[in-house]
Amino acid sequence: MWPQMDIGVGLKIAIERGRLEISNITSTFLGQQPFLVGEPTVYASRLLSFGKGDRCLVGPKAAANWEYGGLDGPYEGKGKHEGLTYAYYFYFYDLDDFWAD
Repeated sequence: MWPQMDIGVGLKIAIERGRLEISNITSTFLGQQPFLVGEPTVYASRLLSFGKGDRCLVGPKAAANWEYGGLDGPYEGKGKHEGLTYAYYFYFYDLDDFWAD
């Protein structure tokens, strides 16, 4: 369904927009780290579990304001619970500028 890249390194990206709440988590190793919570992070994490291979999946709120062109969809992915689905769009990105053979 999605194009596959012929390289040893893969990259998955999930994008959604909305309100986030910002908090902090503190550990002795990392110190204080920002922690983002909200519907967009949950939606994006669900999108990352769909399919295999390199891809960029865009949630419906982000797709409504997508200015980069080239979105395919909408598609529908099964959610964690029976009967729950997530709408998403697919955006093919070209990493030739970042990786050399």
